[in-house]
Amino acid sequence: MRIYEVAKKYNISSKEIVVLLQAEGFPVTNHMNLLSEQELIFLKKILEKKNVSSFSEAKKQQTEKSDPSKNKESKKENNLSLSSEPKDIILNMQTPSVRELESLDKKNTKASNAKSPLAKQIEEKEVASSAQRGLIIEPMNVETFAETTKISVNDVIVQLLRWGIVITKNQMLKEEIVLRLANHYAIVVEKRVQKTESNSNIETKTLSAIRSFADCHEKRNPVVVVIGHIDHGKTTLLDFIRNTRVAAKEKGGITQHIGAHEVKTSHGNLVFIDTPGHEAFTKIRQRGIRVADIAILVVAADDGVMPQTVEAIKQAKAMNLSIIVAINKIDRVAPERIEIVKKQLIQYDLIPEDWGGDIICVPISAKMGKGIEQLLDMVSLQSEMMELKTSTSVPAVGYVLETKLERGRGVVATILCHTGILEVGNFFLAGAITGRITSMINSFGKPVVKALPTVPVQVAGFDGMPEIGEVFKVLSKAQYLEYKDKSAHVSRHGTMHTLLQTGAVNLILKADTESSKEAVLDFISALNKKSKKQFNVVLAGIGMLNESDIELAYNVNAQVIVMHAKIDSKALVLANVRKITIHQFDVIYKMTEFLKQWLTSQSNETVVVRKKVGQAEVLRVFDIKGVGVIAGSIVKDGRFVKDGIVVALRNGKKIGEGKISGLQRERKAVKEVHTGFECGFMVENVLDWQVGDTAECYVNQTEIHQL
Repeated sequence: MRIYEVAKKYNISSKEIVVLLQAEGFPVTNHMNLLSEQELIFLKKILEKKNVSSFSEAKKQQTEKSDPSKNKESKKENNLSLSSEPKDIILNMQTPSVRELESLDKKNTKASNAKSPLAKQIEEKEVASSAQRGLIIEPMNVETFAETTKISVNDVIVQLLRWGIVITKNQMLKEEIVLRLANHYAIVVEKRVQKTESNSNIETKTLSAIRSFADCHEKRNPVVVVIGHIDHGKTTLLDFIRNTRVAAKEKGGITQHIGAHEVKTSHGNLVFIDTPGHEAFTKIRQRGIRVADIAILVVAADDGVMPQTVEAIKQAKAMNLSIIVAINKIDRVAPERIEIVKKQLIQYDLIPEDWGGDIICVPISAKMGKGIEQLLDMVSLQSEMMELKTSTSVPAVGYVLETKLERGRGVVATILCHTGILEVGNFFLAGAITGRITSMINSFGKPVVKALPTVPVQVAGFDGMPEIGEVFKVLSKAQYLEYKDKSAHVSRHGTMHTLLQTGAVNLILKADTESSKEAVLDFISALNKKSKKQFNVVLAGIGMLNESDIELAYNVNAQVIVMHAKIDSKALVLANVRKITIHQFDVIYKMTEFLKQWLTSQSNETVVVRKKVGQAEVLRVFDIKGVGVIAGSIVKDGRFVKDGIVVALRNGKKIGEGKISGLQRERKAVKEVHTGFECGFMVENVLDWQVGDTAECYVNQTEIHQL
């Protein structure tokens, strides 16, 4: 039986069970660990007696009797943490007061006294040594308290459990709990040094810097990124979860933009991000991973681990994401293939949990819907273990995932905020671009006036085109006006990238979104590094191809590349007049193949080479009046061809040459004569043939030489 199964049985969180087991010294790490018989017996003893839940119930009853307003205040205070890590939040969100601790301590006196002689001896030594040290009473985590007092972390956690506090070593303790622990272990307490004015200023700045983390006490939806190799079934998986047909709508069946979608499931709301798998979209994929909490790595069972799979693994590890592997397309392969894929994953330090590791691997069929429910179970349990928190009381902060120009709305960006609430009318800053939210549309296509944390929305109201991946934050009106004055003008339509270069192939690029433009520019940059002939991007812009773009292409002799974008009818007419070819693409890999071929053709030169194809010996010479001289010969090697060039040799020296004007065999005109056969041929130039002369046949061939 696994930890999460025990948690379901006793109706408590997997995190609490992990903490209980770790406190007793059992080597468990996450909710997927298989429990030994000893561990199951321990949990059964603890949970069936309700040693933990009984305190929670008593505390709940006592809370209900107390003043509700005070209860809210204490709850708010206990949720505030000075830790810089947003995940380190105490599990029981209402820490008991000193009086509660004292009453509980009395109840546990008998249990404390009923210790073995060895345990008493160890505790006496700990108390004696700790009595010689002084401890400053201030908020600190369990590990810091243990290190400062030289008391075992497990001992501290067990003592806190006796008081009904379920906590891990990285979570913060309030001052009153630190004081209570100090009194329990007979530790000398020192008075805190009064802060000077400068110290206060420093602390104010520090608290301001970590404000978003200190206030993070509200549960938020997990952000899940779906990553993997091209055509391994990432979008099909999301289709089944969302009950949509996104994959069918994507050109070429591959995802070309980041799709951020809120999904309502039986496991609660989840936010899924679908990232493109094509190699040209490396940066976009990194951006999707950057904002996520959990990564679902989709690996096709028939293909196994592929190049983009390896890249996705590296990026997910670099971002410290929790990885869950979905082995897809199991409906196509034999069960043995699943084990082969797991073996491949081990090479990249992803050891499946059933092989002794901690990576969850779920066999699925995204097309048939098999295994999807189990996969969502694992995502839900993983997010529960991560204790994802947020705050709605701070200004919204998030990331720009995608940008584009939309008719009637102007610049539109997909925004995903991790803290705060977005509202229509908010002033904001995205990188160097300011703006005010004029409208928002959620992932279901409905207009909204408010968006909670980790709810992706399309935002309109930008003063310019922001860069993909920029930090998005809400400002006050005063801050907005200040940033607006400082911001440089950014063009909505495009940017001149480089000056014209001699010998380079000039390009004008128009794309529908910033990410498409970015992917094409990255590919061109990579291509330029491999070739002597260079592409020079004169203009890279977003939106419809217009007349001015065609005029520029005509003036600088540039090729026009259009990726997903529309073309203005007037631009088409002008392109026809100017004889400018517009290369339009809907799929990224077709565009990349075109650029490769174009650069190859521009990097080569055509050379005409004369090649010897045959040799013959002249047997007889016929001088026919009104026709000309015919050389009767036998082909000794290769072949003689019509329209070939004959070189006459006598005693190894060239005596002349000429183009064949006629070739016959057995008095019939032929195109070629092969080795061992006799033939007669005439040449355009008059040659003084003699019996025994050598005739060599040549042809001109065109060859491409790379410059």
